[in-house]
Amino acid sequence: MIRKIFTPRAPKPAPEGARFRFHFASDAAKPPVVVPTVQLDDAVSRVQAELASLRATVAAGSGTRSAGELQADIGRTQAEATAASKVLERKRAQCVAGLIEIAEVAEIERERNSVAAKVRALQDELQKRNAADAAQTAIDSILRAVV
Repeated sequence: MIRKIFTPRAPKPAPEGARFRFHFASDAAKPPVVVPTVQLDDAVSRVQAELASLRATVAAGSGTRSAGELQADIGRTQAEATAASKVLERKRAQCVAGLIEIAEVAEIERERNSVAAKVRALQDELQKRNAADAAQTAIDSILRAVV
C-alpha cells in the first residue's frame, strides 16, 4: 500500500564543484572563540609559583619513611586493630550478659582506640609520602619539558 503512495528515488547528484555547508541550530548560539594571548612573564611566574608549591610539598614529605615500609607497618597495625576490635566485641557481649564490669570494657576500648589512632597516623604519613613522590615526579616532568 505504501509503495503506491510513495516511491523512493535516489537523490540527484550535486553539480560539479558544489560545496556543502551544514548548518545546525546549536551553531548559532556559540560565540566566536577568542584565544587569549599569554605574555611570557606571566607564564614564567606561573611556572615558578607551581615549582615553589611542588618543592614545598616535597620538603613536607621528605622526613617520612618509604611508601613500602609505611604500607607494611599499616598492614601490621591494622591486623592488631582487627584483633583488638574482636576482643572488644567479645568483652562488650560479656558486659551485656553481666559477666564483667563496664570498667574492663572501657580499658579495652581505650587500647583499641590507641591502635586505631596509630593506623590513622600511619595512613596520614603514607599520604604525605605519596604526595611528596607525586610532586617530585611533577617537578621532574616540568624541568624535562623546560630544558
